[in-house]
Amino acid sequence: MKLIRVLFLCTVLCCGVSAAKAQEATSPAPVDQGLTKLTADFVEAFNQHSAAKVAEQFSDDAQVTDNEGSLISGRAEIEARFTALFASYPEAKIEVQVQTLRQLSADVAVEDGITHTQMAADQTPTQSAYSLVYLRKADKWKIANLRDFEEKAVGTAHHHLLSLGWLVGEWVDESPDGRVETSCKWSEDGNFLLQDYVIRTRNEVTLKGTQRIGWDPVRKSFRSWAFDHSGAFTEGTWTAVQTGWMIQVEGATPDGSRATATRMLSRVTQDSYQLETSNIAVGNVLHPSTAVRIVRRPPAPALGEK
Repeated sequence: MKLIRVLFLCTVLCCGVSAAKAQEATSPAPVDQGLTKLTADFVEAFNQHSAAKVAEQFSDDAQVTDNEGSLISGRAEIEARFTALFASYPEAKIEVQVQTLRQLSADVAVEDGITHTQMAADQTPTQSAYSLVYLRKADKWKIANLRDFEEKAVGTAHHHLLSLGWLVGEWVDESPDGRVETSCKWSEDGNFLLQDYVIRTRNEVTLKGTQRIGWDPVRKSFRSWAFDHSGAFTEGTWTAVQTGWMIQVEGATPDGSRATATRMLSRVTQDSYQLETSNIAVGNVLHPSTAVRIVRRPPAPALGEK
């Protein structure tokens, strides 16, 4: 089965990978013990006002989007930003509440949580959500991407996402090659849509993945971040069009190849939607366009029903 055709959720645009290849992506690895202490290390470095120690948590080419929507690129710039912050706010303190920490492969993990920050003793603490991606290189975990969301933006995200609320539920795309099952639900705070997918071939689980859809208050549009257990990941930018949503996707395969595509998501009926994928490129290879119809899975019969 070509994984690219399952595709509203599939993280990697790995066209032409067979079911046998997908079967290599089995259950996710348990969380590495080195990951569990990284947040505590960050909090300690922040509260010590050590910009160098904070920056050491990031990879050389890391990217940070702060709660004002500004992009900070590279460890040197990150260190400079924290140096300025600590100079301006010598009493700044932070607490971090980790909500989820998932190791998606041997070298990729994603963490979501809430930060509580007090910039001065006489100021009211503020709260914001964050999402980050860890990558392991040379046997060391580093933050590769961090997004910090402004509190007001987090509070209004649910309202914007209501236009996609119809995605909540169980969905299926079935063909002679296999079956793709998708489950969508609201996050506990109601500010994200969380989708999990399972690709089954001959009644065996072959690949699992997850996608998070949220509102970007800076770009005034939806954004999505998807990861699968092979270590591939993509990021999508959504634009409303007359027939539904156009999603520009880019990401990377586990071997580092760049992957891009354009998706068109169109709701057909209350219980079905169409997904067309075009301009598919993995590395320097172009792949044919695809189109699939995805339908809502009916509920399982109650006990005693025939």
